[in-house]
Amino acid sequence: MRLLLGLFTLAMASTSVAEGRTPPVGVTVVYLQADAQQDVVQDTLHANLQAEVTELSPRKAQAALNLLVSKALGASRGAVGISVTTGSYRVHEMHRGYDKNGNLREPVQWRAQQNIMLKGTDFANLLERMADLQDLGLKMQGMSFSLSSNAYEKTSDSLLEGALQELQTRAASIGKALGKPRVNLAEVHVNSGYNRPQPMVKAHMMRAEGLAMAADMPAPSAAAGETTVQVNVSAQAWLSQ
Repeated sequence: MRLLLGLFTLAMASTSVAEGRTPPVGVTVVYLQADAQQDVVQDTLHANLQAEVTELSPRKAQAALNLLVSKALGASRGAVGISVTTGSYRVHEMHRGYDKNGNLREPVQWRAQQNIMLKGTDFANLLERMADLQDLGLKMQGMSFSLSSNAYEKTSDSLLEGALQELQTRAASIGKALGKPRVNLAEVHVNSGYNRPQPMVKAHMMRAEGLAMAADMPAPSAAAGETTVQVNVSAQAWLSQ
C-alpha cells in the first residue's frame, strides 16, 4: 500500500471575504490543501467470450447458436458470486469468394455470433467457468480488471479521514506559531476519483476456423493490476485566540 500526502498553505490574511463569508475581526484565515492517493489491487475480473457457429442457412445458424448459448449459460449461471450477461447477437452471410467469371461460389454460408460476459471477485472460480465455456467451443475475446465500488468507497473514506486529520493538525500548528490556538475549519471542499481506463489483459484469441477445444484444456491465467484512488481536500481554516 502506498500513501502520498502533500500539504501547503495558499494564503493567509488577518481579515478577508471568501465566498460571501466575512471572518470576525482578529481572525486569521489560512487556506490549506491536502492530496492523498493509494494504489489498490483490483478485485473484480471481467471476461468476454464469444459463441460462434457457421451453417448453410440463417435458420440453421441461429438454431445452432441458440443451443450453444443455452448450454453456455447453463454451465455458468450456477456459479456462486459470478454475474453472467449476454451481449450482441449477429448473423451475417459468408461467401467462399468468386469464380473466374465473377460469380459467387456456392455454397453461401451463414455465421451467427453472440457474446457472453462474466464478472466476479472470485478469480479462481471465474477462471474455471471460463475454461468450461471454452470446452463448449466459445472463443476467448479478452479479460479486464476493475476496482469494485465497495473497495473504492472504503479506500476513499480512509484517505479522506487521513487528509482531514492532517489539515486539522497543520492548521493547529500554524495557529500555535501565530499565537492563535483556536482552529475552525470554516469551509471544506472534497474531490475524489480513480484513474481510468482500467488496465486490460488481452487473452489468447482462438481465431482458427474449426479449431477444436481440448477436453482437458487448462483454465486461463490472470493477474490483477492496481487502481490509484485519489482524494483532494481543500479547506479554509479560521485561527483565533
